[in-house]
This record gives sequence, C-alpha cells and structure tokens, in this order.
Amino acid sequence: LENSAKKPIVNVTKSISKGHRINLGEIVPNGTNFNLVVNTNNSLGIIIDFACFGLSYSKKLENENYMIFFNKPCTPCGGVGISSLTDDSVIFKVDLSKLPPEIHRLVFTAAIDGDALLSQLNNGYLDFVQNGNETARFSFTGSDFSTERSVMILEIYLKDRIWKASAIGQGFDGRLDYLVEHFGGVIIQE
Repeated sequence: LENSAKKPIVNVTKSISKGHRINLGEIVPNGTNFNLVVNTNNSLGIIIDFACFGLSYSKKLENENYMIFFNKPCTPCGGVGISSLTDDSVIFKVDLSKLPPEIHRLVFTAAIDGDALLSQLNNGYLDFVQNGNETARFSFTGSDFSTERSVMILEIYLKDRIWKASAIGQGFDGRLDYLVEHFGGVIIQE
C-alpha cells in the first residue's frame, strides 16, 4: 500500500529569464502586495543608484512623485517604497492596489554612480518575495554587459486589467540621469 499521508509543500522559486513575460498572479499569489529585492553582489565598492519609475500608459514619467530612489523613497500613495537600501542592494515594497489609475507600468532600474561599468559587477538578482518567501528570481551577471552603466532590470505593467511582469535586463551607456530623460523626466541642474 502507498503511503497516503500528505507531503509538506515545498516552496519552489520560479526562475525568470531575460525577455520572459508572466502574469504576476503566477509568481505572487495575491497579485498585488509583495517585495522586490535587488542585489548586485557588489564586492568592488561600486555605488549603485536603484530606482523605480511609475509610468503612464504612454510609458512616460508624467509625475515626478512616481520616481522612487534614494532621495524620494516612497510614492505619495504608498504603492511603492524603499524599505532598505545599501550601496549594492535595495528592497522595494510594492502594493499595486494603492497605485492611482494613471500609473500603468513600474520599471525597476539600477545605475552606476561613478565611472565603473556594469560589466564589473558579479552575479546579481531580483527576487519576488511575499510573506518572507522568495517566489521568483531573475538573475543577471556582469558578463551580460560591456560598456553599460545602467540597466532596466524588470517592469511590471498592466495589460487587459491584469498585472504582468517582464524581465528586461536591458543596459544603457548612460547613468541615472539618462534613465530619467529616457522616461520623459527633466533633470534640473543646480
């Protein structure tokens, strides 16, 4: 006779590869409230500026209050905020249910602050974490890049009223200011 006792559920982390698109509900059970942990495993002392851009349907930053970074750690609605930040890692707390209807996309980025290149970094990752459990991971490595200084790591976007996630991993030669301009923001020089 087979043992019919229930086996414990094992938390399996889903691996997401570059270019992979997935319904958010498949990796975050409640689909709206979770943490994103980004770590570059930076052993060289390179300072990384992490940011999240809350974009409109036209993929533009139409409200500067929805650019979250070290100097502005939370959206006015509380939908995205930084709960922990070091030179090589960040935890973003995300609650999609709090976002205003004009925000259709969140793009999570990392940019070098200084003259280093992303190619100098070790193995990095972005984890989806819910209730203390890692549910999905997108891994990247410095060898994915050459002269790039910033990267769009992941986007979460609304399509047909369903939140989805896409692992981007696209690098750019510019730094954080380049990303701000890329998304339609304006850099004010003081």
